Amino acid sequence: MKTTKWVMLLLVVMAITVTASMFAGDGHRCTASAEECAKKLQAKLSTHGWLGIETEKDANGRATITGVVPGSPAEKAGFAAGDVLAAINGIELGEGSKERLTKAKQKMGPGDEVTYTVLRKGAKLDVTARLAAMPPDRIAQKIGEHVLAEHLGAVVASK
Repeated sequence: MKTTKWVMLLLVVMAITVTASMFAGDGHRCTASAEECAKKLQAKLSTHGWLGIETEKDANGRATITGVVPGSPAEKAGFAAGDVLAAINGIELGEGSKERLTKAKQKMGPGDEVTYTVLRKGAKLDVTARLAAMPPDRIAQKIGEHVLAEHLGAVVASK
């Protein structure tokens, strides 16, 4: 029943975005239609591994965990707000490893075990988590954020 609710929400978001994208003009960066994007994002995010953290980047580009989703793999593994992500499976986070990290993350799916190196109170700590499938409500949220930013930007900006 809960999954049905999120599927319905996703369909409503798609219907709204298809209609709204007709009025969005040429001001967005995404070249696909909102409906195409929603379908592609749903397919991609459904197979993508999910940890369950919220982060903010600081001035140096380092990601600091600002929240851990209750019941998520991150909570089960022991991540904490304030942890600074330093490496994933031994790949240091930073501009020099961006391409390598992107390739590694693309291969990570639900059920995969991933080791994160975090800085906690000045000390390095390895935290291992088993990734899960992204929950439907998070998928709907990500799709909504994309549509607002990429397809409705011109509509929002013109009001």
